[in-house]
Amino acid sequence: PSTRMGNLHGQREAFLGAQSYLRSWEKYARELAAFEDAKDDPKTKKEARKTGRPPPPPKPPNRDLGKETLVGVLVGDILPQVHCYRADDMLSILQLADEFGFSVRSFHHAVEAYKIRDVLAAEGVAVSTWADWWGFKLEAFDGIMENVALLEEAGARPIVHSDSAIGIQRLNQEAAKAYYAGVAAGIELSEDDAIRWVTVNPAWALGIDELTGSLEVGKRADIVVWSGHPLSVYSHADQVYVAGHRHFDRSESPPVWSDFEAGQGVR
Repeated sequence: PSTRMGNLHGQREAFLGAQSYLRSWEKYARELAAFEDAKDDPKTKKEARKTGRPPPPPKPPNRDLGKETLVGVLVGDILPQVHCYRADDMLSILQLADEFGFSVRSFHHAVEAYKIRDVLAAEGVAVSTWADWWGFKLEAFDGIMENVALLEEAGARPIVHSDSAIGIQRLNQEAAKAYYAGVAAGIELSEDDAIRWVTVNPAWALGIDELTGSLEVGKRADIVVWSGHPLSVYSHADQVYVAGHRHFDRSESPPVWSDFEAGQGVR
């Protein structure tokens, strides 16, 4: 489609198809349950002896793997992460979600989220965005450095992320940029807020916050021990623990070129 109305038309059409597909499987499940219940019925057994064959089971619908993914969204098994830059596009998706009865888990990139931060807070939708990256194409033009801080102030759930293989290794510093931009603008924030933008908030968006994302008894104990303040560009990762096991120790391990190799280090 060449227009935003065309995009939404295609999205609605896809969800209408998934909704119909879901209903066909729900109907099959009811028919199958009724069939199983009837198998032991004396009348059914008598009829089977009379005809010489038992009644056939109901035929399941043809499977459609594309629709199954959207059915997972409709029934809440899949937490939808929506690629969206502009505020009007986010509002359109929220209307779509309301029409079909599902919840958006997080908008990604969302450089204009600050424009509808009250709506996003009320809907409980996370925003996975950059600290200071925008303007590289027209729909990503209207970003501001205070985006994350304004979302936090409004009671929304901001997340600092990165598409960059370099930036993703320094999300603590990206969070620091977003934090200090907000403080400079007079927005009341705490350093704990900034840490949540790269820990428990993204864990919630992925649906794994019961397992990781914060330091609590019973969680996986994925921890980085810093040499200094975690929002400082001068701090190093001294130790990394994954599920409670030490995977990296800067005092014992030689420097590595990637955090992938760090995960293969000291145990």
